[in-house]
Amino acid sequence: MGAVVRELYVSRQRGQPGEAVESAWFRRGIGMEGDRHAAGGERQTSLLAGETRDWMEKQTEPGLCFRRYKANLITEGIDTTQLNTGDLLAAGGAVFRVSGYGKKCFPECIYHEKGVFGRSHIFGSDSGRVCICFG
Repeated sequence: MGAVVRELYVSRQRGQPGEAVESAWFRRGIGMEGDRHAAGGERQTSLLAGETRDWMEKQTEPGLCFRRYKANLITEGIDTTQLNTGDLLAAGGAVFRVSGYGKKCFPECIYHEKGVFGRSHIFGSDSGRVCICFG
């Protein structure tokens, strides 16, 4: 099996958990439709490797990042440590361009010194629909 989008989340309001959705539209130059970060610029959409998310869920002492970081796309099978600024990723009808590396551990997080959170990525997007497909 190749790389897939495992989960999609839209964050409509600050401080609220992301809402899991089965599909979403991404607009060129804007980001995920309905997401509070969909305002253009370089930080339109965020991605987190599912493998990193799985690791986070197994920890007995959750770090602050675990509650604070809200990704739009949770992937499986993408080694995000190998992504570089400018790389293109396609999912469904959308094409995403890596525009940078976003979140790092917060300084007060127990994992900050260890640097184990890994790299998340922030994308610009081209128009298209992404969905979670089962079966």
